[in-house]
Amino acid sequence: MQLARLRPGPGALRLLLALVVLLSHMSSLNIGPPAVVLFFVLSGYWVSRRWHSSNQSIIGFVLARFLRVWPLFALVAGATWLMLGAVGLPRSTDLAAGLLLLGSASRGDLLLGVDWSLDLELQFYLALPLMWLLARRLSGRQLALVAGAAWCVGIWLMARGAWSFLLYLPAFAAGMWLTRVRWHWGSGPVLVGLALFAVIGAVLAAWPVTRPLVFKADGLPPVLAHLAHLAWSLPLLPLVAWVVAGPSSARDKALGDASYALYLVHAPAITLLAAMTALQGLALKLAALPIIALAAWGIYRWIDHPLEIARRQGPVLPWHGFAPLNLRRKRPN
Repeated sequence: MQLARLRPGPGALRLLLALVVLLSHMSSLNIGPPAVVLFFVLSGYWVSRRWHSSNQSIIGFVLARFLRVWPLFALVAGATWLMLGAVGLPRSTDLAAGLLLLGSASRGDLLLGVDWSLDLELQFYLALPLMWLLARRLSGRQLALVAGAAWCVGIWLMARGAWSFLLYLPAFAAGMWLTRVRWHWGSGPVLVGLALFAVIGAVLAAWPVTRPLVFKADGLPPVLAHLAHLAWSLPLLPLVAWVVAGPSSARDKALGDASYALYLVHAPAITLLAAMTALQGLALKLAALPIIALAAWGIYRWIDHPLEIARRQGPVLPWHGFAPLNLRRKRPN
């Protein structure tokens, strides 16, 4: 059977990555961070592709991206905060700061546990127009120097407790690069990348010093762990390029959208179920799975999907027709 017949759609890949994060949170495996890295690569690809083909101004574009991420996050986070208080579990002391989302990873006022990645996503949305301008105006060597310096700044900030999307700049930039070059990888590099990822994971798990990268344990400084997961995910770049080059049906897009609801709701569902029942261990995990699946699908079907329709069909804002900073090439009159 040809590998092309097994190629998942982009939406199915997003759902698979969300399931990997779920598995990571329900086990001793520390495989959630590499999945988040691939989320960032996909974000770099799709969001920069939308920016390149959009006629919106910078403000309109950033606002549209913000409205795609924040409303559902705010609803799930707010409901989780109320339910945690109702069952007497610890919760953030500052709901307003947590709902602000931007900067929450640095402040430590996370409401869902996965907020840190959404914080970095929003930072990337704000920086994307400038990044795209630099990619168009600078030579390859100049761009590499600027990107390297920015990445070093991100590492320096993370070492001091300040979370920045610059720490994951290679992942976002890889997605942007795929948008520019439209590189369609064949099945060979995909299989080699998957094999290399597995081999590296086995080596990391076998060496006691790096075992916390694969199995949850203390030992590595946070910044070093983030960089190691970033490097470990690099062999999977051909897989992402291979997937986004394929078709995406309406059902596949629905799976991708539903993955966001799953990403948001799974950790609160497990926490609340554990607090409200006497279940523990494997019994808790087995009971949580159908609840998470139903909650994620219901939130997507009855909340997120209508919100997305409203966002796309919303009223034209005053700045939509005024784009003084839109630096893309204009068509002649």
